[in-house]
Amino acid sequence: MPRPRSPTPQTSRWCAVSSSPTPEASSLAVADADFCAANDAFIAAGLADGSYRAWLARDTSAEVVGGVALVLSAAPPLPGELRTTEGWVIATWVHDSHRSRGLGRALMAELEAAAAQAGVRRLFLFATDDGRPLYESMGFASRDDLFLKALDDAEPTP
Repeated sequence: MPRPRSPTPQTSRWCAVSSSPTPEASSLAVADADFCAANDAFIAAGLADGSYRAWLARDTSAEVVGGVALVLSAAPPLPGELRTTEGWVIATWVHDSHRSRGLGRALMAELEAAAAQAGVRRLFLFATDDGRPLYESMGFASRDDLFLKALDDAEPTP
């Protein structure tokens, strides 16, 4: 199984800008470019201050086939729990051709070990239907008491 590796800021693979000349594609390309720039800045700042950590898995041809990221955030202490760091699991993915082989579990195990080492008291994530069985099998529990509100006209995005 490929060993997860830490990326550099330029390894963001979430961004793709269309070169199609249609107006719809052009406006999408601008939005994607803005998103990519903001994403790259977020990753670079998080890598610099230690609040962003990521692991990539590569196959034998060095192709990236999976990844997961952890964003550390400060939180107030809780009664009986004085640790003040929480973690958000983001950008978890495994390429279709590598699913159901334990890669997602291995990436999550690496993330959990690093989170524990960093003194994280709990992890949060938003699960897709595909990811839910993995997270539940690893001890994550869903809760129905979380509410989201966007502070602009956008819809809340889990």
